[in-house]
Amino acid sequence: MSERKAVESVIGRMYRDHLIRTGRLPKSRELKEMEKKAKKAAEESDNRKARK
Repeated sequence: MSERKAVESVIGRMYRDHLIRTGRLPKSRELKEMEKKAKKAAEESDNRKARK
């Protein structure tokens, strides 16, 4: 899976989870934080796959 596609799917799950937990849409600052976390996780995953 490409990194961008993986990041988008993770952000989507985080977005839906936030909506369910709080009952409101995430603010732009929260959304940017979600993107950073998802991008970092995707990069780490890619690095682990490359080492194998």
